[in-house]
Amino acid sequence: MSCTITLYFSDPAWKTDFIMDKTKLSVLSISALNIMTNASIAPVLVYFDQAFPDVPLTSVRLMLTLPALFIILSSLITGLIAGKMRKRILLFIGLFLYLVGGIGAGFCQTFTAILVFRIILGFGAGITNTFSTALISSFYNGDERMRMVGNATLVSHSVAVLAPLLAGWLARATWRYAFGIYGIALIVWIITFFWLPEPQKGEHEIAKNKENMHSMVYIIAFNASLFMVTFYIFPTGIAHLINARGFGESQIAGLAASFSTLAAALINIIFSRIMKFFRKYVWSFAISLLAIGFCLIAFAPNIPLLFAGIFISGAGTGILFPAIMLRATQYAPQNDASRSVSLVVAGSNLGQFFSPLLFSLLQRTNTGMLAIYFDFRSATFLYAAALFISLFLLKFPLVKAQENPLSQ
Repeated sequence: MSCTITLYFSDPAWKTDFIMDKTKLSVLSISALNIMTNASIAPVLVYFDQAFPDVPLTSVRLMLTLPALFIILSSLITGLIAGKMRKRILLFIGLFLYLVGGIGAGFCQTFTAILVFRIILGFGAGITNTFSTALISSFYNGDERMRMVGNATLVSHSVAVLAPLLAGWLARATWRYAFGIYGIALIVWIITFFWLPEPQKGEHEIAKNKENMHSMVYIIAFNASLFMVTFYIFPTGIAHLINARGFGESQIAGLAASFSTLAAALINIIFSRIMKFFRKYVWSFAISLLAIGFCLIAFAPNIPLLFAGIFISGAGTGILFPAIMLRATQYAPQNDASRSVSLVVAGSNLGQFFSPLLFSLLQRTNTGMLAIYFDFRSATFLYAAALFISLFLLKFPLVKAQENPLSQ
């Protein structure tokens, strides 16, 4: 046995395997930060009514969605300067901003200061979100790249399920503790500092003679924005809805946010089968799940029906957003799908940012209903209208889709 161990460690191959495993761990650890940026602290929003009674509800929701706007800006800047400086240094800057912006909000005494730290968080998240995908492309190819993308999605969803639960539990003592969940960036920083090598610049990073973007990509990006502007009333409003109905406080709200993400993660496992089964009707099917789910959430008289609605709407999200991304790649320039996908991501983040503003505008038509009830019923109506429009467009399509085995 000792001889075997000696021979193994004398073989240089074990060092290569160990280095590769460390690289994978480093890359996957960055993916843990992707989804948790905005909605992870949704369970604590209800406590802001007590901590900042003079701050309107729209501004409180804006605190949750504000990073999305700066993620877009930061991602664009990252793309411009990534080829001009070491990627490790740029990543560490992003992790530092993520950490400071995340936990720093918990030390603020004014709501304005909290918004400033949320902006810092957005800048950091824009860098880390960019590298979570770019590093996979830099280090892996072929089947290994596909497996890493799947593993990265699993990691990000797993953290997104656990983070709201932890935030809700921490908020039992004080809302300030909930921002401590962003301390995970420190763990990621340590892992990447010691184990992530500097990626080599490859020829695929230099894109020349780019084709013009298909006009349909802009329509798809607009659809992604509409989807998010409506859906984001859930993470920004579920804590207030649960509190208004007397179902519980931050712990229940945290569980609700995690339950929605869990539903999306589970449905993603069979996403390709759903695409093949529903074909061109997949968008309508997903929107119908969102309409049904939000209807149950808006009118649920008890917790079981509330969570049934959350699960159904979460499943709709788990189908619709990947379907939107897949559709964007159908119209992408040859060998350059990243531009189309990035435009759709930008659209979805804009939708998140404008969500509180939309529902604030809709509140002007409210004739006396409790505001949070009106918000979720408005979202139900919007998804019902979207379902009607999607079915109408099936009869009168704007543009013929390009050939794709999953959507035909």
